[in-house]
Amino acid sequence: LRGKRQGMGLLKLSNGDVYRGEFFEGLFAGLGTYTFACGDVYHGNFLKGKRHGKGVIRFANGSSYKGDWVKGYRTGTGVFTDKKGNRWWGSTFFRGKLDGKGQFAGKEGESYVGEYRMGERDGLGTYVFANGDEYEGGWKRDEMAGRGTYVFKALRERYTGQFLHRLRHGRGKYEFNDGAVYDGDFEYDRRHGKGKYV
Repeated sequence: LRGKRQGMGLLKLSNGDVYRGEFFEGLFAGLGTYTFACGDVYHGNFLKGKRHGKGVIRFANGSSYKGDWVKGYRTGTGVFTDKKGNRWWGSTFFRGKLDGKGQFAGKEGESYVGEYRMGERDGLGTYVFANGDEYEGGWKRDEMAGRGTYVFKALRERYTGQFLHRLRHGRGKYEFNDGAVYDGDFEYDRRHGKGKYV
């Protein structure tokens, strides 16, 4: 192992990055802290020169991630918090993005529990808005899509039916707070086409 770094050490790279921690056969291995020239700081485990295992990274913009890493990527179980205090967590991070079941809690009180695909709400999930409204149903590329139910808390009204690009679009049923019900077609959030009141 002559000429290769072993044990604890400090390495300053030509690009301004700094690593302080354990080395094995010349590579980052074990516990260490890597400070990027841009101000991001990672503290945690390394394997064969890459972030691997448990670790925390605090970005210069104020956001952070704490959890699992695989071969340099945020992969596995973790919690990401942005600079505003919004949090995403789950057991399905893949290369830095939620991909599978996950949860979100917003600083203003909004929340989401459901499926993600590469960081976007996609699949089935329930979203509670800051004003108390609630949507449960399908999502596509971070927008309400497919079949779902939207409850207007303040109005005490409910819509169940098809959505497209966050809007009521297609067949659906709207229940008013006076007991009236419209069952019919919607187009871009408005009643349109065939329908009836009951």
